[in-house]
Amino acid sequence: MTAAPAAYRLVDPSGRSRPWVTGALLASSALLAAAARNPTPTALGRSAAVNSAWVLTCLAVLPRQPRGVGRSLVVATAGLDAAMGGLQWYLRRVSG
Repeated sequence: MTAAPAAYRLVDPSGRSRPWVTGALLASSALLAAAARNPTPTALGRSAAVNSAWVLTCLAVLPRQPRGVGRSLVVATAGLDAAMGGLQWYLRRVSG
C-alpha cells in the first residue's frame, strides 16, 4: 500500500503520514515474520497485539477519511487485521 503512491493517496491525500506508516509496517512485518517462523505462544500473542494496534490505528483514522474509497480501504484493513489477530490469539491459547 505505501509502495503505491496512487493507492496511498486514497487514505492520506497529503502523503504526510506515509513515512511513519511505512516504518510501522516494516517493524510490524518483522515481528509477524518472526512469529510465523517460530510460532510459540509468546510470539503469537505478540502478533495478536500488533494486529490489535493496527485495528486501533484504523479506527482512529477512519473519521478523517474524505472519500468512500479511503473509508472502505481502512475498514477492510481493520477487519482483516482483527480476523488475523483473533486467529493468532486462538492459536496462542491452543498451542500453549
